[in-house]
Amino acid sequence: MKPGITERQKLVLDTVKAAIGATGHAPTYGELSAATGLSQRRVETHFRRLAAKGHLSREGRILRVAGGVEHPPMRIQVVSRLHRNVSSMYGDSLIDTVSVDRSMFRFDTDGAVVVFGLKMQGSAMVGAGIFDGDYVLVRLASPKVGDLVAALVGNVTVVRRYSVLPAAVRLDSANDSVRPIFVAHEDVERVLHAVGVVVGLFRRVPEPKPADVGNATEFEATDESGVPSGGCGTV
Repeated sequence: MKPGITERQKLVLDTVKAAIGATGHAPTYGELSAATGLSQRRVETHFRRLAAKGHLSREGRILRVAGGVEHPPMRIQVVSRLHRNVSSMYGDSLIDTVSVDRSMFRFDTDGAVVVFGLKMQGSAMVGAGIFDGDYVLVRLASPKVGDLVAALVGNVTVVRRYSVLPAAVRLDSANDSVRPIFVAHEDVERVLHAVGVVVGLFRRVPEPKPADVGNATEFEATDESGVPSGGCGTV
């Protein structure tokens, strides 16, 4: 037990660390209550006392633990095209595996990974800052209006900005030379399969030439809040 904290405070602190380490996100008071068996009111009291002793702190909505928490990197499988059966994507379509900071993405309640990568092809998404050869990181989820979606239109893999019109679903690119895709509502179930929502971007930085000064980073990535606005796609 750490000096200066009670056994129950240590239980709360250890539970917070375990949750952040597993999911990248701090648990709610309700989740802490369920995990520790303590009442939510008691959890809140222990939380305040841990903060007063310097073990926990908040910066806006960000919870920090003194000494930090280890986030094991998340390995993401990258595919070249989508399949209606998600498990089939990791067969002949699997082309790469990359590692990213686990805290960038959400997980389901048991901590299972729900993000995969899709290699972009073509120029339909250049206006969104997503280029040929980039990996878009996709979370398995149903799209909402305004989301960037990774989808199958027939047998063609696309990534586009999703919107719903009175007569059709519209999928927009971010390139004036690439026309939007319209799928009539009566054809959606047969023609359109939205596999997931784009939540990030992974781009390998080219190796520096001998004359270059300094070191190139291995990759750059953006989280959900950093995905550029506008549509994108691959054909």
